[in-house]
Amino acid sequence: MNLLEFYFTHKTLIWRYFLVIVLFTLSALIQQKIIENNYNKSNEVLFEETNKIPWIMDLQEYYEEFSLQTNITQILINSSSQFTNLSIPITYDNWPNITSEIFEQKIKGLFIQFYSPHSIYCQAMVDVWKELNYLIMNNTQLTNQIRLGTYAMNDRNSFVFASRDMMRKHIIHSFPHLVFFWYSPKSRKENEEPKLYFTSFKEERTTENLLQFIEEQVDKRFDKVESNDTVVVVNEEPTTSPSNDDVTKVLITEPTISE
Repeated sequence: MNLLEFYFTHKTLIWRYFLVIVLFTLSALIQQKIIENNYNKSNEVLFEETNKIPWIMDLQEYYEEFSLQTNITQILINSSSQFTNLSIPITYDNWPNITSEIFEQKIKGLFIQFYSPHSIYCQAMVDVWKELNYLIMNNTQLTNQIRLGTYAMNDRNSFVFASRDMMRKHIIHSFPHLVFFWYSPKSRKENEEPKLYFTSFKEERTTENLLQFIEEQVDKRFDKVESNDTVVVVNEEPTTSPSNDDVTKVLITEPTISE
């Protein structure tokens, strides 16, 4: 049976499937537009009084462009890190390099915002995240120790490590979700694979709280590991390309975060 015969034989079914796809697409677009309009309308006064940023259609592209505004080359002191922007959009390609630099202590900590571009709460985080970046850029000590990462959870090409496992195990259960990753060389035993540890931010998402959280993690995390810290075991040989079943070479323990 050729394509024409198949079409005329099943044309009613084909058109029904096509109509369903079109209706679902239109429904999603309309719903997204309603959310966007409601967000802009509810924050209209804030836009005028505080220069708050309205809804950003492509939040992932926005963070990629914002990263270029966070160059810290002139602030770094005796740094051999290849990441000369404070803000790093996490991708499948750069994640192995980031983890390598953490293990080599070129970067001592990584604070990641896991976000969904279509979430009103992630949209509302834009101003807070920008201010946090600028505050840290004015802190030479922090700038030389950590980086800030943005991770678009709906971008399949960004599934580079434990995001799927972290969601399945309810470590990441809402957006935005903020996590501080670090590595403690003193905790590593002989012939043991290097381990990344992480702690989730659980307070109100204000610039002051975020900065205080990062400073606390930097002060207490690098030299010691506590028994209840959650560990991420990283395989430094990532797959050549992401797939549905093998998007990562990272294992996660059960969440035992204790703040």
